[in-house]
Amino acid sequence: MAIRKINPTSPGQRGMTKSDYSEITTSTPEKSLLKPIKKHAGRNNTGRITCRHKGGGVKQHYRIIELEPGRGGKMVRAAGNAAQLMAKEGNYVTIKLPSGEMRMVRKECMATIGVLGNHEFKNIKIGKAGRKRYMGVKPTVRGVTMNPCDHPHGGGE
Repeated sequence: MAIRKINPTSPGQRGMTKSDYSEITTSTPEKSLLKPIKKHAGRNNTGRITCRHKGGGVKQHYRIIELEPGRGGKMVRAAGNAAQLMAKEGNYVTIKLPSGEMRMVRKECMATIGVLGNHEFKNIKIGKAGRKRYMGVKPTVRGVTMNPCDHPHGGGE
């Protein structure tokens, strides 16, 4: 997948690059196949922050996938991902997905063996802090700059 450079119309866009999705898609996703993802913002079941620097960002959706033989590739298509065939039983095979989920798929379905394409992904430049915020990543504050009550490294001269 190609990487396209953004015109430097502002300081934040200078040097910014994005993936060119024209090879993959021509339109927006089918609405009936989308389901919203509930945000947790780095909090556990009691509501306490257990993972720092998470929260906000653009609303995200799950893409519901109807799996049928002959319908084309559906799973494990992101750059650098791989799935593992774990077991065969009857008409189904068990596949271990990158998330750790074990999924049963019909035996007639096919898989492509090899490396996935999007090898240019590592060369994308985010360009500005706002784009990282869209992804749900909050700024990192060093412990040394905090007060003693906020962090073990805080305070002092």
